[in-house]
Amino acid sequence: LEEANQLTSSSDDLKSKQLEVIVEQALERLKHSAVQIELGGRKAADAAFWFALAGVKEQALFERLVELSTLELERFGERASCRTKDIYQILERFAAAGVICDAGLERAAVLSLKSKGDAVGSNSIFLDLHSERPLLLIWKFSTKQKKQRAFLQSAIRHWERQRGIQTIPEGKTAEYSSSSECWCDAFDDATRPLVVDIGCGMGVSI
Repeated sequence: LEEANQLTSSSDDLKSKQLEVIVEQALERLKHSAVQIELGGRKAADAAFWFALAGVKEQALFERLVELSTLELERFGERASCRTKDIYQILERFAAAGVICDAGLERAAVLSLKSKGDAVGSNSIFLDLHSERPLLLIWKFSTKQKKQRAFLQSAIRHWERQRGIQTIPEGKTAEYSSSSECWCDAFDDATRPLVVDIGCGMGVSI
């Protein structure tokens, strides 16, 4: 988990070779049986999320982390110490990491949720990047990133310079008229709906 955090916080500065070395070290560590104790609870799911955000695409790494979470749910999923929200948090983190429809993990999650009286179907599919919980998780994470906010502000300034738009200073809105941008010049048909591509979800390996 520490390695995954390190990758996310330093991913811009790390070279691809360094990234490969850290992933190899993580894979080697995951081979040991003791790692199941170290990655108890939702820690394996957290690690998958952080590795995905760092841009890691090593399938074997994510498969092993899913396997560990499945074993963990089978071990304590029906105990009182395992809350319903803990199960959903494990699922949403793997979904946000790009893991799709792992039958073993979903089966263990369904059994655990049913034991707590949660009304879920036996064929429920939780691991979907487009469902509400993982999308909310990614959004919450992205809003906390100072670098992300700085990048967006820089992109806005660059776009305005390219278009010759005057930025309205904070608190001075009343002194300025509406934007000088003529959308009819920017688009062939300004009356059509606007579709915005917001990218790949904070680097998640889809």
